[in-house]
Amino acid sequence: MGCCQNIVPSIDETGLNELKSLSLDSFNELKCIIDMTQQDVPSTAFSNLVDLSLRCVGLREICCGGRSPTGFLENLETLKISGCGSMSCLFPSWMLIQTLRKLKKVTVNGCGELEDVFQLEGLCYAKENHFLLSSFESLNLEYLQNMRYIWKGPTQQVSLQSLTFVYVKRCDKLRYLFTLSLARSLLQLKELTVMDCASLEYIVEIKAEENVAGGGGNDVLLPKLRKLQLEELENFVNFYSENSSLDMPTTKEAPQLGKEDVNMEQSPPKTTVDINCQNFDALQKRLPPYIRK
Repeated sequence: MGCCQNIVPSIDETGLNELKSLSLDSFNELKCIIDMTQQDVPSTAFSNLVDLSLRCVGLREICCGGRSPTGFLENLETLKISGCGSMSCLFPSWMLIQTLRKLKKVTVNGCGELEDVFQLEGLCYAKENHFLLSSFESLNLEYLQNMRYIWKGPTQQVSLQSLTFVYVKRCDKLRYLFTLSLARSLLQLKELTVMDCASLEYIVEIKAEENVAGGGGNDVLLPKLRKLQLEELENFVNFYSENSSLDMPTTKEAPQLGKEDVNMEQSPPKTTVDINCQNFDALQKRLPPYIRK
């Protein structure tokens, strides 16, 4: 492919709309998949791409120079990125609105400059539209030493209602995994593994304004959770952040959710979970009461 810095339009001017799978390996010259600053950019591009895999590519961003063409990645389901050391943000906010409506699986490994995965700041989204990322099923993040946020910005317009699998390892600057609004949507989550993340303090970060806006207090339910693995988390404090207004009951207490106005008929049943956690005797007091070893 020579010294081309983009695929469209430098390598192909048609937009590769019939392509369903694209895998690139050791292509350091490539700076973006599509460059909107170039002439002869097609009006439609990569509209049928389902699987995208990038390994050791010099990618700085997926699309550079502005909004992408019509249909760009609108059928993308699986994205795998490994060893791409120049990216700082994987999904800017405009991509979440314009594309990625069918995204199911994201795997990111060894991207040393990546600071956030989903950029949500400045998001303008009509209330009548569907929630973003509602089809998202699997998230695997490993060896991202500069990543501070998985979700950067307000998350109220995002729903993780289909997410079943989360694996996070060696993300040393990450402080938390989910906001309260995201955690409330995790009704299908089956496996949660977090390992060797030096700065991680909480699984769920609860901000005062989000708690008030969402109502219902700290009503996070994980009814499908079957595996919880928390290891080598030297700064881990609690399952929920300390600015929660609720007192988490210990495993010996009744499984109430906290505030008196919570409907106890909606409280989750005690769930048997495969738990692999260091110092579990101390950790169990920090977990929601319906999670049992």
